[in-house]
Amino acid sequence: MKHQTIRLMFAVLLLASSLGAATDPIAEGRQGHRPKGPPWRNGDLAMVPNPVRGSGLISYHLSDDGEGSLSLFSLKGDLVRAWQLRGEPDGEGQLQVQLDGVAPGCYVLVLTETRHGAAVVAATFKVYVRN
Repeated sequence: MKHQTIRLMFAVLLLASSLGAATDPIAEGRQGHRPKGPPWRNGDLAMVPNPVRGSGLISYHLSDDGEGSLSLFSLKGDLVRAWQLRGEPDGEGQLQVQLDGVAPGCYVLVLTETRHGAAVVAATFKVYVRN
């Protein structure tokens, strides 16, 4: 049930991101606009390097002392990897991840946190995997 809910949230996020070019830093760059902040950061979620080969570092922000999860989805909506998170006192956290064995391509990293007992998607981030 939990993975079905996450897949549904992923489908909605994928649809929403495909409707708005303003959320795509590459499209914004083509239109002469520069996105705010570094191109690899999206609000409360970031991953370096991107594209990633082997391992990467994910930086995230949860509500103070919050709990949450990170999920990596293929563009088909299949869950590829998942990690449980615990927020630090200031809400900032980092996670070193191994993506060995993940096929090259584009994926969506989804940060979900628990707020008032409900799972809420806090941020999404496009991740490119290379061999």
